[in-house]
Amino acid sequence: MRAHLAKYWDLLRSSYWFLPAVMAIAATVAACLTLYIDLAGGTSANRVFADYAPTDAESAARVLTLIAGAMVTIISLVFSVVIVILTLASSQFGPRLLYTFMRQQGTQVALGVFVAVFIYSLLILSSFKMGPDIPPVPALSTVIALVSAVVAIGVLIFFIHHMADSIQAPRVIAAVRHDLAVAIDRYAAPQSEQPSSFPVLPPLLAPDVVRSNREGFLQACDFEGVLHLATQHDLLVRFRHRPGDFILRDAVLVEVQTANGGALSDELRQSITTAFVFGSRRTVIQDVEFALSQLVEIAVRALSPGINDPFTACTCIDNLSGALAELARREMPRDVRSDEHGTPRLVLDQTDFAGFVDAAFDQIRQQAGTLVGVQIRMLEALKAVGQFVHTVEQRAALRRQANLILEGVAELQLASGDRDAIHARYRDTLAVLAAG
Repeated sequence: MRAHLAKYWDLLRSSYWFLPAVMAIAATVAACLTLYIDLAGGTSANRVFADYAPTDAESAARVLTLIAGAMVTIISLVFSVVIVILTLASSQFGPRLLYTFMRQQGTQVALGVFVAVFIYSLLILSSFKMGPDIPPVPALSTVIALVSAVVAIGVLIFFIHHMADSIQAPRVIAAVRHDLAVAIDRYAAPQSEQPSSFPVLPPLLAPDVVRSNREGFLQACDFEGVLHLATQHDLLVRFRHRPGDFILRDAVLVEVQTANGGALSDELRQSITTAFVFGSRRTVIQDVEFALSQLVEIAVRALSPGINDPFTACTCIDNLSGALAELARREMPRDVRSDEHGTPRLVLDQTDFAGFVDAAFDQIRQQAGTLVGVQIRMLEALKAVGQFVHTVEQRAALRRQANLILEGVAELQLASGDRDAIHARYRDTLAVLAAG
């Protein structure tokens, strides 16, 4: 259930309707409240705000009509700008980066403010036609509408600045890096919080299997729920896929060993199946590699002949090295999860540090070609990450990437000075890895 809630919350965060809808409801409540105050206060409420509001109903209605019409125009302008920005972002950074742009709360808040001011002004304007008990001019409500219109102008200026700032490559990379940091924080705990011992895993003898009932990307899985089921029914569950994998219909999701070696009940099989969350695209809910691949995609597109922007690629490499260093400082999650008594219950398909290193550098290295600056920056990044690794396997993963870079360079026609610079960075990288 928690995984499904996380998926729906992620969908709400990346939508352009949720926050504006909430603010529109808030504007409706505010309009009802201020009209009630105007009605309950009578002439005394009007006297307080009389100096700040139009004196007659016709003038007030004209002002509110002007505000509502202006908000409709601004909303149309904002949506047009958003569509243009999304089109530019899709062509420059890749269509998968639209997910990051749509999660920006600045754009959602701006849309919400304009919609809220429009709704509020419209509701106050409609109150002028109500019964005789309502003052001719609801002064408080009209003043708030005027103040809201001024605030909306400020929000429009903020929106234009925000969109101009958010389309810049460093800002896009920083936003993706933030999502990656959040995903890493959920995925890998600090070393001190992990147990030092590894549970003994019994073999699976004639396990039953649970198959997928649909096709799509595995976005998340309720591991805690499956662990509870496995503990309650004395099961050992081996996962065949990880979040981010594309699952075919009827593909094996998990292998399950029951206590008596028998088959699973239909109810238990259904409970395990519902723990998996599928969708049409990958998300950062539990998929660290997807957040990593977004930075890689920006770098690879920057290195393409049509764009040819190695500086953006180097910025991505710097951020990838920061993410890998953070992963090196943490303990990778255990492949085996046990219950409170230490009995193994779940066998997970986890990405190790070497897998993250390959995901970060393989495609960039293959695309870099004769760009010496990018090759050097990758070696410098490996050297920087090498200062934080603490296991033989992690050093081997970094050393493998350095060797692959050097092998690729050996086949290129480069100036002797460029080749010497690459070899110098390579030796520095190996020295750091050997010192650890």
